[in-house]
Amino acid sequence: SGFAHYCANSTGTYAPHWLFDPSYYRSHDVELSARSKEGTIFRDDYDHFLQVGARMGLAPSVFFDEAVYASSLSSEQSTGLRKEGGYRHYLRRFPQTLPELRLSSYFEPFAYLRKYPAVAVEILKGRWSSALEHFLTAPDHEQFRPSALFSERRYLELNPDLASYVERDGSNRAAYKHFIRF
Repeated sequence: SGFAHYCANSTGTYAPHWLFDPSYYRSHDVELSARSKEGTIFRDDYDHFLQVGARMGLAPSVFFDEAVYASSLSSEQSTGLRKEGGYRHYLRRFPQTLPELRLSSYFEPFAYLRKYPAVAVEILKGRWSSALEHFLTAPDHEQFRPSALFSERRYLELNPDLASYVERDGSNRAAYKHFIRF
């Protein structure tokens, strides 16, 4: 499986799930960033997040905010949320989550699908599991904007010095993550 391959070959630079961003998590977890993973019981950042961080309410990425997720749920839907943490709760019930719930302040799935109806069709066909997964992982990501207020192409034009940062980061949404962070 893909996860088995990740476990056997990961050097800590890749994430096993599209909703987990190792560099974001590392920069927001003081304990993890202050110590070396050498000699610990954790295989990598994701393992640490699943065993410790998720229960502490730490975010796996800028695109998952447990409070935003929880506010999108009815009281019936939120059963088990506090016990298992928002991320595990979301992953466990994800295939049942229609309409798609908002997971952070930085991405609005309803507006995205209205703007890009072809993505909605692809989700229905099973090519993508959600609008957010499409936004974060689509190979032609430059064509898709997270909101009417942000254009990755324009942001890079206005900040040409970011090209090396985006190249080093290597993720599809490096420019948008930079915009959010700074």
